[in-house]
Amino acid sequence: MMAATYSASGGSFSAGTPRTWSDNRLLELGVHQSYDVAPEGGRLAVVLYADGTAEWKRALKVTFLLNFLDELRRRAIGG
Repeated sequence: MMAATYSASGGSFSAGTPRTWSDNRLLELGVHQSYDVAPEGGRLAVVLYADGTAEWKRALKVTFLLNFLDELRRRAIGG
């Protein structure tokens, strides 16, 4: 996955030089995407290999994080 800075003014668009977005490889999920862009375009969610390797591994567990903002507030305040 690549990223580039850009500028847009009036009717013109100019992109900077593309660069590697991350040194980590994205998880290959076959026909499914391992990333998604938020509808407003301000966030990108990706699935990365936990250990940074490129070889495929069968998932042994799945973690669902619910109430993320509540947990973040709890930890930021200190309990």
